[in-house]
Amino acid sequence: MASNEAPAATTAAGDQGDISSRTVTLHILCPSQPIPGRFTLNDLPLETTVGELRARITQSLPSQPPPAAQRLIYRGRPLTTDSQMLSEILGSVEVGLAIATPTFVMYQVP
Repeated sequence: MASNEAPAATTAAGDQGDISSRTVTLHILCPSQPIPGRFTLNDLPLETTVGELRARITQSLPSQPPPAAQRLIYRGRPLTTDSQMLSEILGSVEVGLAIATPTFVMYQVP
């Protein structure tokens, strides 16, 4: 039988339902930083906001750039809304069952 119901949204971790228990790995590429010019945030909850992400970046980089001075870019688009959650930014991503935690890349530029 056909159903008129839309399928449930799939989170970036490839599972349906509650995003609070889902995490991602996020590689932050920083061309202005010394080699290797990147760092990784593991097990980052999808409910993390851009503002919270900026604070984590400040803590992670030796230069400790203030959150307001950071420009974050994902897929060519600047992330300008501090209240926006990663789940909204990363969107629905098809992930195979073998991948427990999906990995994404963002740029942090001065």
